Amino acid sequence: ITVVGDSVGGNLAAAVCIRSIIEKGRCPDGLVLAYPVLNFNSTPTPSRALFMMDAILPMNLLLQCRNLYLPSHCDNASDPCLSPLMATDQLLSQFPPTSIMVGGYDPFLDDSVDFAHRLDSNGITC
Repeated sequence: ITVVGDSVGGNLAAAVCIRSIIEKGRCPDGLVLAYPVLNFNSTPTPSRALFMMDAILPMNLLLQCRNLYLPSHCDNASDPCLSPLMATDQLLSQFPPTSIMVGGYDPFLDDSVDFAHRLDSNGITC
């Protein structure tokens, strides 16, 4: 079984893996993430700053989407099920082989690159 998701669906796909690992369930055999949202923290990154005024996804719209997606009672966007980039190395080391596709002008480019590096440094084929 391979779980696939794009954009916030990529977030959900990665969260399925994290939740499966935490609950000691069956993790998917593979993961495919297309331009995933992996970090709901408001941490500035070069790609967010560079593409803040993107014509299709301006930062203001992304922040509105973030506020709609996160539970109203949530005060911790660092929860790895909400922000998979915040997962511990122990969790990431149990991920299945993962493919990540991201555009060069994506506001979340840096998060995808960081996530891929973290998976790779934990021995996961990415």
